[in-house]
Amino acid sequence: MAGSSKIPSARRMTFIAVSLGASLFVSLILPMSEQVHARAESGADYDIGFPQAYREVFARDRDIPCLDLLPILRSHVTGTNERLFLAGDPHLNNRGHEIVGQRMADWFRCCVKNRKRLSRESRTRVRVPNDES
Repeated sequence: MAGSSKIPSARRMTFIAVSLGASLFVSLILPMSEQVHARAESGADYDIGFPQAYREVFARDRDIPCLDLLPILRSHVTGTNERLFLAGDPHLNNRGHEIVGQRMADWFRCCVKNRKRLSRESRTRVRVPNDES
């Protein structure tokens, strides 16, 4: 991969998505439990929104629809004090999955379903890109 970046190029990600039969590439940003349940959004040595900001810029610069789930999960936790992750585990619990699933469905209906799809032609002629491009 180019430089020290651990994120594949947009061309490589598109190739992977297309090779799996996708007609549209989207980015969903699922925060860690520590981000959702943090007492404060930022401090002297942290900012819970930093990882999301990086991913949002990456997606925006490549015209990739992007949904950051941190605001909806954090808002829910702030209002209810409900745990959305399994205890001692980074995975969502049933309630967390319910909230994320509903938000994703709403987002797809309002913001993604009418986006331009990858054409069948472009899906059949995609070549494996060089990671350094």
